Amino acid sequence: MRAVTFDNETIEEYLCKIKGYVDELASIDVPVRHEECVDALLEGLPSDYAPVVSVIESKKHTPSIVEIEALLYGHETRLALQQRCPCDKFCFVKLHSRIFASKRL
Repeated sequence: MRAVTFDNETIEEYLCKIKGYVDELASIDVPVRHEECVDALLEGLPSDYAPVVSVIESKKHTPSIVEIEALLYGHETRLALQQRCPCDKFCFVKLHSRIFASKRL
């Protein structure tokens, strides 16, 4: 399972791929511990996800899959926003300001 990598797919597709492997192993009576699943999931992520991996690994207790999913989905969204406007870190702020200004007119 540690050979699973994030191959230009969405986080949802990646998580489904990991879950598929866990389910396959469970079907042949090979249980996967939560920590093993989380380790495999984190190791397969690209370097773009390093900040999230660091946050998860710094926790005293391994977060639940639901918590990890939320962090990964949030980071995926931030990455997508950065790719849409890579030249300006304040793209969102400018966009929000324009929307607010147009409502005042």
